[in-house]
Amino acid sequence: MLNEMKLTQEDFENSKTTDDLLKIIDEKNINIDKALSNVKYEREKKLLQIELVKLQQWASMNKK
Repeated sequence: MLNEMKLTQEDFENSKTTDDLLKIIDEKNINIDKALSNVKYEREKKLLQIELVKLQQWASMNKK
């Protein structure tokens, strides 16, 4: 499988406008729909992990 091209921190730092970022995305042949889906997934996963830690702390404090 080919290595998937990804945006780097440098890509964001070098992009002064949305058009600059879209050009980089196009040059790297990144599937924008897949990238947005991954961002949404990672955001939701982070929120769920936070809730899990809260539940674990509650269970520990309440000896459940």
